Amino acid sequence: MTNEQLEKKYYPIYWIINNDEIEITDRNNNPIWGLNSPHIKYHKNREDYKKIHKLERNFIEDKIRNELQFSGEICSI
Repeated sequence: MTNEQLEKKYYPIYWIINNDEIEITDRNNNPIWGLNSPHIKYHKNREDYKKIHKLERNFIEDKIRNELQFSGEICSI
């Protein structure tokens, strides 16, 4: 799936820190699990979720580290 197709299907995505973990959800409030989550292995959208997680993880970590932002919305890739 291209980045444009991912945006149309999942974005905006939302993230929040919960119990020292970054939780990411899509526009429909479906969790986008991390690459190490046991749930990702069997999810039908696993390849899309892996790509989104990989794309956005560093951006989110920068927001936390540099701006002390602990939740947010990402509108596009």
